[in-house]
Amino acid sequence: MSESSYTRRLLNALNALPQCKAIKMPGGRMMETGTPDIIGSLQGRAFAIEVKMPGKKPTAIQRQRLIEWSEAGSYATVIETKERVAEVCRWLTRRLG
Repeated sequence: MSESSYTRRLLNALNALPQCKAIKMPGGRMMETGTPDIIGSLQGRAFAIEVKMPGKKPTAIQRQRLIEWSEAGSYATVIETKERVAEVCRWLTRRLG
């Protein structure tokens, strides 16, 4: 499964949750370097998710951006397996919902 497949699967799972909206952030010159792949809100609480293939790690700037989102009060995490998609959805529902 590719990173884009993980991302689509996660977006589908997140957007199926009640009162949840999640989008894939585009890359490119106009986007801040290291911006997490997915940004969203669940019942008014923000989250940021970096999607990685199994065995891959976020870069230093990606880790820094997740820390910034977390320090601003958002849930911020890295997802690297399909099992983690379901785990994060459950966690978001319990903690933010």
